[in-house]
Amino acid sequence: MSVLSHEPATALGPRPSHFLDVAGEAFAGYRFAWTRMDDVATECGVSKPYLYKLFGSKAGLYEAVVRRLDDAVRTALAESPGARGLQVLLEVLDHQRHLWTVTFDPTAPFVPGDDSPVTACRERLTGLALLTLPTERVRVPRSRHDELLDRAVHHGAGRALVDWWATHPEESARAVLDRLARLYR
Repeated sequence: MSVLSHEPATALGPRPSHFLDVAGEAFAGYRFAWTRMDDVATECGVSKPYLYKLFGSKAGLYEAVVRRLDDAVRTALAESPGARGLQVLLEVLDHQRHLWTVTFDPTAPFVPGDDSPVTACRERLTGLALLTLPTERVRVPRSRHDELLDRAVHHGAGRALVDWWATHPEESARAVLDRLARLYR
């Protein structure tokens, strides 16, 4: 079975959400650099020019996949007042963990520090995990560089946490939250 295998589009024609589902699986399986728009278009049952008309480029399609995940997380947060950010993030990702890997694909043409929507999404999603991690420190940061280093360490830890969970399908969202509670009381 191909990484791109999906149910065919409905009799009414392909849906944009279907395009994003197919593209998300393609980017997860082949990474951005090796995903071909021809393959995505064929799997979606449309022409490659039609995909380009909708998304402008492969980078535009990738951005749409990442933004849809970001939108789903934001919606879930808005609908769950008082819920912990990491809990909401893991629940949204639970049946589509591959989208975390897609979002942080190092072959995608977006880099930390640029002002692209993809970078903003990456920052927001990683920030949800960051806010859940313990913040007790041995010492209080004394300078701007101390603060930047502290933020980088926690930012990396938040991303590493979700990276680990995304590659352990046997761990439910609830199980990893319980594990964190045990580890960081």
